[in-house]
Amino acid sequence: PLGLDVSDGNNYIYVCECVNQRVQILTKEFKYVSMLGMGTLVAPRDVKVTRDKVLVLDQNDPCLFVFNSDHVLINRLITRGVGKQTSHPYCFDVDRVHN
Repeated sequence: PLGLDVSDGNNYIYVCECVNQRVQILTKEFKYVSMLGMGTLVAPRDVKVTRDKVLVLDQNDPCLFVFNSDHVLINRLITRGVGKQTSHPYCFDVDRVHN
């Protein structure tokens, strides 16, 4: 496991599993709830949960995947840069108002 985050609303723990190409969703007691990203993610590295979105950074397919609160993919933002710009991002963050 690499990146992780805890949701504010239901206290679920979101854990990036880079090798298994998914994000596991667990209760605060570490019981399995669900997963997201199967068939979409290549190497999830970091995850952030906001009020209405789950954002997952993929380091091998340099993209930021945006899932809605039902864990449906709604956007894919390219993060690959040119020259000295980002090519394999490792982490990101959201601000206090979840921007």
